Amino acid sequence: MQSQRGVSAVVLLIVLIVLLVAAGAGFFVLKSRQTRDLPPQVAFTHINLNEQVVTFVFDKIPALYPRLLRLNREMTLVKGELERIAALENDFPDQKRFIRPEQVLWTSIEKRLAQAAATAEKRVEAFFVAYALNAEKGHALIQEEMESLAAALDEAIEISRAETSRIRVSTPKTPVDRLKDLLK
Repeated sequence: MQSQRGVSAVVLLIVLIVLLVAAGAGFFVLKSRQTRDLPPQVAFTHINLNEQVVTFVFDKIPALYPRLLRLNREMTLVKGELERIAALENDFPDQKRFIRPEQVLWTSIEKRLAQAAATAEKRVEAFFVAYALNAEKGHALIQEEMESLAAALDEAIEISRAETSRIRVSTPKTPVDRLKDLLK
């Protein structure tokens, strides 16, 4: 009698463990599906789009979202480089013959990226409003204008990357950054 009680207790324990594991797995799957449907929490520091529009781009125009991320990243790099050049100019005012051409180059890149960002903001907001008013017409507008917008963003990003690539190479990585690269 007592051995049957011990066996039934073990069976009950195993059933409870299996149920807990199944519930945990179900919760994990549900959570991963929910987070996949939302855009990553990225602050566009140089592109002015509200959260609704960013979510719209992430959901309805997925090819555009990474371009906006790259554009924002390039704008951050260029702004940082202009700040570094300004600091060098303050520290070494007699070296303007070296500093001035770099300032002109980076300022022109900054203006080009800002123009691309302003164009993207206007067109993406137009996509959002058109789609919100009439999904069919909004989708047609996206199909009609997406290719030219993507090409304009790609061009601005590539021009910037030609210069920012030397920043990326010359910036020493911290041990934490190197570890992150290894884990990718």
